[in-house]
Amino acid sequence: MRVFFTLLTTLMLFCFNSAISQTIAKNKRDEFKGYSIIKTDWEVLFKKGSSWTSNSTSLKYRFTKIDETIMLDIKMILLEGKVFSISKYNELIFLFDDDTTLTYKSLYDVVASEGGAATGLWGASLWGLMASYSSEHDIDLKELESKKVKKIRIYTDEGFVEKEIKSKHSDILKKCIKLIKEQE
Repeated sequence: MRVFFTLLTTLMLFCFNSAISQTIAKNKRDEFKGYSIIKTDWEVLFKKGSSWTSNSTSLKYRFTKIDETIMLDIKMILLEGKVFSISKYNELIFLFDDDTTLTYKSLYDVVASEGGAATGLWGASLWGLMASYSSEHDIDLKELESKKVKKIRIYTDEGFVEKEIKSKHSDILKKCIKLIKEQE
């Protein structure tokens, strides 16, 4: 019985720490090219519906830093497993609580595929995609780090997806930025 409670306590602490802390998923130097690659863990920016059915719209993100260049990667699933695409230069726009905006642009064309937005088992059977974005105006992420995100709009071949961002998700976004910027 004591072993059970020890395991249960350990599991609860692990889940609690995972829920409140951002971590670096990858930090290495490319042996052939010599550049450093740093990536944060995937975090939820918004989620509506069930994650395990096709009745879901969700977006997870991470930051990737290659040498001094920082990119925003997203994994997105649209409601009812809809197949969609994001074209090169499509915009992802953050609306802040002071009603200013910050625009990121997609770096390449991408089409949704089955499991394309999966992070582990989550989303493995759902249609989704992974896209990377960069900003010409906020390359060091100061604006994104200093303001509170109120909404996000992502342009796709279907038009755009616009969602309100919960305060706690905006705060986690700031922590992820701080974490990626601290890494050498």
